[in-house]
Amino acid sequence: MTKLLVAIAAMFTLTIGAAQAAPVPLAGNVTVVDFEARSTLASVGITLSPRGDASRDGDIFTFPITGGELDFGAGLAGDIEHDDSGIALTSGISRVIARNFVIDTVTSELLAQVRFDNDITDGLGPITQFGGDSVAIATLDLSGLTAAQIIDIDNPAIPLVANAALLGVISSQLGVDLSGAAPVMLGFAATDPRAVPLPGALAFFAAGAGALAAARRPRKRSASAKA
Repeated sequence: MTKLLVAIAAMFTLTIGAAQAAPVPLAGNVTVVDFEARSTLASVGITLSPRGDASRDGDIFTFPITGGELDFGAGLAGDIEHDDSGIALTSGISRVIARNFVIDTVTSELLAQVRFDNDITDGLGPITQFGGDSVAIATLDLSGLTAAQIIDIDNPAIPLVANAALLGVISSQLGVDLSGAAPVMLGFAATDPRAVPLPGALAFFAAGAGALAAARRPRKRSASAKA
């Protein structure tokens, strides 16, 4: 079991409670990336911008978590999905777009749909898709990180490292040779997915809430007490 799986297991312990282990769908929250490497990319003429539902505040990019699931009965195998958001890497009139991010919790890889546009002077220009619907573009290096650091979206600490596939697309489509720079640090990430409460857990919490409400409800005085 990787450190990412261990961290996410700790994260969801209270959510699953005593319910039977099963694939748990994810409900939302966010993954953030601090693209501190923007200055490095800028030095070779590449700029970064958010796409779709992603947003940016300085170097911090935020990607809403839209779904996925984690299987507690299979070592938390699963994925964390970020549909309809991504980034664009632009150099001159060419652009590489990576979107619909998926974090694979088994391989600790970041996957995305990658497309490139060789002429952005006229609207979007012709879009060409690279690889399949989803290809691995980076790895999440969890060496030495605690569970608290992995989910701390206020202080991203997971090194996000570009892989050979992404570097190849950047080199060929943006005309920037990064082949000799591997590994290329893209930035630091944190991910804090929220699970959909399981039916068993919901019943447990509802029963607990009902008992607490009953305990706090003022009791009617008996007739003898009134007298």
